[in-house]
Amino acid sequence: MTHILLSKAINRLVTQFTLITCGLIALALAPTVNAASGSDINVKQAVNLYKKQCNRDDGEACGALGRLYQNGTGVRRDSKQAIKLYQKGCSLNDGLSCALLGQMYQKGNGVRRNNQQFLKYTIKGCDLDNNQACAALGTAYREGKAVQRDYQKAFGYLTKGCELNDPNACRELGIMYSMGQGVKKSASQAAKILAKSCELKDRVACLRVANMYDRGQGIRKDINKAVQFFAQGCDLNNEAACNMLARKYERGIGLDQDITKAAEFYGKACELKNKPACARLEQLSAQNTMLAQAGERGQQEAIATNAELNNQMKKELEYYKQYIAQMEQELERVRSFVLERDQERDVLNLVQ
Repeated sequence: MTHILLSKAINRLVTQFTLITCGLIALALAPTVNAASGSDINVKQAVNLYKKQCNRDDGEACGALGRLYQNGTGVRRDSKQAIKLYQKGCSLNDGLSCALLGQMYQKGNGVRRNNQQFLKYTIKGCDLDNNQACAALGTAYREGKAVQRDYQKAFGYLTKGCELNDPNACRELGIMYSMGQGVKKSASQAAKILAKSCELKDRVACLRVANMYDRGQGIRKDINKAVQFFAQGCDLNNEAACNMLARKYERGIGLDQDITKAAEFYGKACELKNKPACARLEQLSAQNTMLAQAGERGQQEAIATNAELNNQMKKELEYYKQYIAQMEQELERVRSFVLERDQERDVLNLVQ
């Protein structure tokens, strides 16, 4: 009897080890959507491994395979197949599968839109500590989309989502604190949470907290922190953050003035479709052209002036040379006259 129990236990451990190993291999093989064409073989291998795992009731593998079908990565895009895989993953308590399934029902992607199903699966996902599910629920209750607006519920779900490091949850929670929605208004708490969202790569949060420090909105004005968050937002391609960073460089506010850097960030903001940045970049370009032309004219004028001065100095030098030569001739005549007078005096002395 003992041998039978031991054998079953070993078999369970081997099965679990196999599932974990396959999962790690699949994750290593699965490329990003924008990966090079040379990784197609890896994608197919990942698909096969995910299928094998999912058939062995690995919820995470079912969810991962569902994402491949939803995005059309390595397989033909198939929203209905993705839904089936998310359903299985969620039934196996994979929180991300529940969150993505709820999202499909919320948006009507591959299935008829159904708010009740959205709530059912998203709540389960949040209960399973999936941060995306908590963020989606909190946002829905805050905005009153798919559910009746409820700031208390929104605050609870967003708090949990933010604690689970979801950037969207932190951003929405920070906004609730800044506006006093479902919680006592607190600019300092809002700035703290928005800063966390920014660190989690939410570009909108970076801009919001930067503006708070830049304008002193309910908190102590801090230009250095504002510049820091504008820079982070610009790194994440927030066009408004790039425009504000460019203005700081142009005016030398919070950092050393650098027109070249200002133009660089105005250029990036303009590429990101920020109209004020495009207009300012054009103005700077025109100013630089005028300065360059003025500089060129000035240089030409300076060259002409130097040439004129040189000619004048040459003329004056020639005049002085001639004057000196005349003076030397005059001096020689004086010497000759003096010598003659001395000789005459000597002759008179002899005669006397």
